[in-house]
Amino acid sequence: MTDRAAFRPYLTTLALLQDIIAEHRDHFAWKEPPYEYVTDRLPIDVLLGDPAVRAAVERGADLTALERSWRGEIEAFRGEALSVRLYR
Repeated sequence: MTDRAAFRPYLTTLALLQDIIAEHRDHFAWKEPPYEYVTDRLPIDVLLGDPAVRAAVERGADLTALERSWRGEIEAFRGEALSVRLYR
């Protein structure tokens, strides 16, 4: 990584997961619950924040389109977070 502003670690992780699933479809399985304090959801859903993200990764969805769909929420969060951040 040479451009901190351009690097998107969450999207990169999703792309890696998508490639791993595609290459190892016959042997791939998500870890089953429990995970930490959660017993009713797959651990990956807890980590990703939404089972819809896991489903998109599994079906090979266009991840850049998925990321674009979050853009408004991310910008709203950034605006709210500025007032409480220690470093900018």
